[in-house]
Amino acid sequence: MSLPQFAEATGFYTDQEVESEFRGLLRQVVKEEKDYCVLKEELARFWRAIAISPFSNNMVASDIRDPVYRFVHKILVSTLIGRHEWDNKVNQHSLFCLMCMVERRPAYLASILAWSLVRPKKGGGKARLYGGSYITMLAANLGIFVDFPPERMRTGPTPSLMELRSFQMARIVTCDDPPVWSEVLPAPPSPDPATEEATHTTIPERYQVPLQRHQLPAREYPVRQPRPEPLTLEAVYDRMDRLSDLVEQVRQETRDGVRVIMDHFHLQPSASWQPQQEDPVGRQQGGA
Repeated sequence: MSLPQFAEATGFYTDQEVESEFRGLLRQVVKEEKDYCVLKEELARFWRAIAISPFSNNMVASDIRDPVYRFVHKILVSTLIGRHEWDNKVNQHSLFCLMCMVERRPAYLASILAWSLVRPKKGGGKARLYGGSYITMLAANLGIFVDFPPERMRTGPTPSLMELRSFQMARIVTCDDPPVWSEVLPAPPSPDPATEEATHTTIPERYQVPLQRHQLPAREYPVRQPRPEPLTLEAVYDRMDRLSDLVEQVRQETRDGVRVIMDHFHLQPSASWQPQQEDPVGRQQGGA
C-alpha cells in the first residue's frame, strides 16, 4: 500500500486532496536536507524557543514553558502519536507535530500516523499498536470486518478519560480549587559566548573539553595488517619456485654485467664461462 492509498484508507484525505494538496505538506524530521521535510537543527531551534532545557534525547513536556503547549503535546501523544512511553516524554516526532501546530505549518497527517504505526515493530513479538480509533477506521475502510466480524474478535482495554491529577502532575494546571492554568515559566538566560570562552580557558588543558562536537580531534584508527598466508606444503613449493627463479634472474643479470665490462676492456672470458654443449645422444644413452 502506497502512502496516498493509506491516506485515503484512514479517511484523513479524499481522492481530490491526495492528488492535489498533500504534495507540499511536511512529512517528517530528517538529518540531511530533503523535500517536504524538516531538518533536525530546525527542530532544536524550536525546542530552545519554547523550553527551559537543552535539546537532547531526554526531553520532557514539563520543561515546556507555556502550559497550553504542554496540554497540546499531551493530546498529541494520546491520540495521533500513540505510544507506550510516558506521555511526559518528548521525542522528535511529537515535537515535530507541536512545531507544525504552533508555527501553523501544514503537515501530512497520514505520514505521521503511518510512522506511529510502524514504530512499535521494534518491540518484536511483544510490540503493541496504539491508537485504537485509527486502527478501527483503517479496518472498516479496508473491509476487514467482512471476514472478521467484531463480535468474534477480542476486545482491547477500554479507553479512559484523562484525570485532573495527570494534568496537575504535568504542571498544566495548578492544584488550586478550582484549578487554573499554570504560570508560564521564564525563559532561560541566553549564554554569553565571551564569558563561556573565558571560563573554558581557565581550565587546565589536560581537563578541557571541546565546547562543540566538531571541535573534537579526528580519530585515527590503525590500519590492520593483512593476514599471512597459511603455511602449507603447496605454499612451500611455491616459495621455493619463486626463490629459484629469483636466483636464476640475479645470476643472469650478473653474468651479463660482467660480460659488458670484459668486452669494454677487450678481455676474453675464461673457459668456465663458455656454455657447455650438451650431447643429445649421450643424454639419450644416459637417460636410457
